[in-house]
Amino acid sequence: MIQINFEVKSILDFFNQQKILIYGFGDRITTMWIKDELIKNPNFLPFGLWLFTILSVSIAILFGIIASLFSIINTVMTAIENITGLGGLFLWNGIGALFCTSACISFLIQYRNKLRKNVLTQDEINDGWSSTNLAWLGYSYFLVVIALGLFLLNILLIFIITRRPFLRRKVRTLQNKHSETGGVIMLY
Repeated sequence: MIQINFEVKSILDFFNQQKILIYGFGDRITTMWIKDELIKNPNFLPFGLWLFTILSVSIAILFGIIASLFSIINTVMTAIENITGLGGLFLWNGIGALFCTSACISFLIQYRNKLRKNVLTQDEINDGWSSTNLAWLGYSYFLVVIALGLFLLNILLIFIITRRPFLRRKVRTLQNKHSETGGVIMLY
């Protein structure tokens, strides 16, 4: 029985893939460098989408680091400028969420259009192998989805904290200046 197992570890493992060809006499494990394969076989993956996915994940990681640094700074001191304060936290987390979303969508487009149909090199296809519907999304794709959820959770928590709906606002009554001292003015 000829069978191919190939896990698309997706976004973060997109530079180096490992394929296991099970052909009956033992497993054939091959390692494939995506960049080299894209140079040899340009029809393997759309290079633009592949590069966009890698860049989107990298930029999302960068903005996640920036957001975490500014949140630590905001716990220690009060920010003077809006970009380093609460507005900046909304901005950094929002940009990180945007790039996580774009990475997830671009990888799903690649998976749906190319990877589900073929994850083999041209030499393996010429040898009679087929990988139709044998690829699946791996854990690193879902790590990017979880990162997107965490960015959105950060935005929600910052919004809730700034609105403070859990505090009951007490109405202050205006008091007369002299009521605290009982009407006595003390002069020194």
